[in-house]
Amino acid sequence: MILNDQQKILIENIGVFFDKRGLQPALGRIMGFLMVVPGAEATFDDIIEHLKMSKSAVSYGINILLSQKKIEFLTKPGERKRYFKISTHTWSADFQDQIEGILEFERLISAIIEIKGEDSPQFVNDLKKMKRFLQFLQSEIPYLIEKYWATVNEEDRC
Repeated sequence: MILNDQQKILIENIGVFFDKRGLQPALGRIMGFLMVVPGAEATFDDIIEHLKMSKSAVSYGINILLSQKKIEFLTKPGERKRYFKISTHTWSADFQDQIEGILEFERLISAIIEIKGEDSPQFVNDLKKMKRFLQFLQSEIPYLIEKYWATVNEEDRC
């Protein structure tokens, strides 16, 4: 399997995207590779070869991504290799987790506002604005999700 320059650049860009969102660079590059690689699946050795990463870094990355259910593996009859691929069927649950994280953050902001009291009035005012926005998201996101699912065909549902 040979990757062209455009694919290599895209893999790096995906890696940077995930890195900016808190995923370790190696994990982001593995995710990027699995998204871009022809056939949308790759073996352990493919990942090492194309990403020029050590076996331990790839092994660690794969184990973390498997535990986070971001990737999964399959086997093929007569082969001992595992083929890794992106877990595309879990996207809905992933977004739900992110939404729950936003809601938890709103609760933390409320606690900060309560503790701060009159201390740092500009900071507290900014937190109150953030809290109102998060509460707005909390009220609107369920409506948007419901609206989306109402437009989706049965075979496209998760």
